[in-house]
Amino acid sequence: RLVYDGTLETGSTRNVRLEGEAYFDVTRNRNRPFVITTDRISIRVLGTTFNVKAYPDDARTEATLISGEIELSVKDRPNEKILMKPNEKVAVVDHPQVPGLMGSSDEKRLTLTIGNLSKVQVADREYIRETSWINNKLVFKDETMEEIVPKLERWYDVDISLRDTRVKGYRYTATITEEDIGEVLEAMQLIKSFHFKVDSNDVIIY
Repeated sequence: RLVYDGTLETGSTRNVRLEGEAYFDVTRNRNRPFVITTDRISIRVLGTTFNVKAYPDDARTEATLISGEIELSVKDRPNEKILMKPNEKVAVVDHPQVPGLMGSSDEKRLTLTIGNLSKVQVADREYIRETSWINNKLVFKDETMEEIVPKLERWYDVDISLRDTRVKGYRYTATITEEDIGEVLEAMQLIKSFHFKVDSNDVIIY
């Protein structure tokens, strides 16, 4: 969900607020920078192509730079500016505080990492995982079932209940294009054994 946020306007910037995932291709205009704000990060665009993933229910927020440059800051550390280079990804992850160590148990701390983009070979072409969705492809590489489930829920608009703790740790690498949720789970079953049941938009894995 991308929302124009007039409350953030300064007259010299263009501002939007993002909940979810979006791919941006922004024309350079130094007189009116483009600013994207999420719950955890703020991105000042200097003319570039990039992807931002910021789902409210996810503990992880990611910004992936394809070309150009963007300046990123974390909400809780506004004075720290990160100038990203092409083919870099910044991930900000919420971690609950350990009670009794620092502040109250309700507080959270943020872990920030910077790394290079991951690419996978698909049908003689290289796809960047972080932006494969714009080509109607869902790609994951060596990810656990627990990490994959939220992606499948968003991709197929279903609710998935993962009822076996052993299955949560199963790891998969795959590219999904036109397969339905049943076909995907059947293929995953061939790699690691589990059972599932699909009832309309509800999926149970056990």
